[in-house]
Amino acid sequence: MKSLVPNGSWFGNMSRGIWQDVFIEYRSETYIEDVYINTSVRSRELKLDITVKNRGKCPTGKITADIFDFEDPLLNLSAMLSLEEHERKVITIKHKWGNAEYWSPEKPKLFKLVISIAKDGEIIDSLCKTFGFREVWLDGYKFILNGMLQMNLACL
Repeated sequence: MKSLVPNGSWFGNMSRGIWQDVFIEYRSETYIEDVYINTSVRSRELKLDITVKNRGKCPTGKITADIFDFEDPLLNLSAMLSLEEHERKVITIKHKWGNAEYWSPEKPKLFKLVISIAKDGEIIDSLCKTFGFREVWLDGYKFILNGMLQMNLACL
């Protein structure tokens, strides 16, 4: 686990500058800036909000979202992409997923999401994320995970 501040010794309190791993990423003119993965057990739906940024000319292309169970492909979702020059846009992809295997503390099932942007058949950017299909909510004093009561908070 990485710490956000130097600690653990007297030197940690005095250190300045770069003290942890540094990463340099190449970004094409059109790239995936962020993705928000929203899973809903109640509506049995997967929703992806993919933020794409364009720093160059007006590209058109295709954005794909491939979901894997380990290395086995499960879903292939896609949407057309059209951006103006220097535009940032959120592309939303929704999919009804009635037979998803849910994440739980007893069985922490994870999926791999690979998002790609293709222009003229060539992939110009991609991003990989891991996620679990789960939903947490409160119903009065009841703490619910994936439709199952986990804890009655009124007893605490």
